Amino acid sequence: MHKEANDVAIKVTDLDRYYLIDGKQSAIYKNLTLEAKAGEVTLIMGASGSGKSSLLRQIALLDNIPKGDIFYGHQSVATLSKAKKAKIRAKNLGFIFQSFALIPEFSVLENCALPLLMNGSKRTEANHKAKDYIKRFMNDIDPDKKPNELSGGEQQRVAIIRALIHEPSVVIADEPTGNLDEINAEFIKSELKRIAKSLGSAVIIVSHDKSFIESADAYYQLDACPNGLSKSLLTRYK
Repeated sequence: MHKEANDVAIKVTDLDRYYLIDGKQSAIYKNLTLEAKAGEVTLIMGASGSGKSSLLRQIALLDNIPKGDIFYGHQSVATLSKAKKAKIRAKNLGFIFQSFALIPEFSVLENCALPLLMNGSKRTEANHKAKDYIKRFMNDIDPDKKPNELSGGEQQRVAIIRALIHEPSVVIADEPTGNLDEINAEFIKSELKRIAKSLGSAVIIVSHDKSFIESADAYYQLDACPNGLSKSLLTRYK
């Protein structure tokens, strides 16, 4: 689903998200609308509890879309079956989870190669590419180590490799530099920008790190939804 630069890759329209308190609905956000273009980095910032991670999960088709719609290119995805959503995720999406979400029984190499195998690559080919990415992102790390043998920063870099290795058309990153030192954080920022520009991927980042603002092509601020407000405060500044 790679698109030409500046084409709209992801479009969110009138999106709602609620949670239940004592059987009553309380809004996390209402009527959210945003666009993420191919070849661009779109940054979403906001206070804790404003719904940033919840929004990413809906865009990534991990959570239901009870009201509103999300378009991947021209395709509406809100009412697709779970199987069709899973197919879109496997082929078109790379998700960098804040909690890493690595498979604990798998080695670093196996975690990194998994998206390639899911998309039909042969194991030897997948392992070869995974080793190249591991060397580039993690230098001298042992690819046979398990996640519980890694530091938080190392686990985060494995999660980033896994999200990028199949060159997805959409990359969604939830606090991608949250566990990294300054040097590695700067490397990941530049790598996400490179992926957007060289592959034409739409990169959507949620972060508290204000240094992302300078390199982002589009910047949104999401404020919490006050009770009684009919529309959340999602403001585009760039």
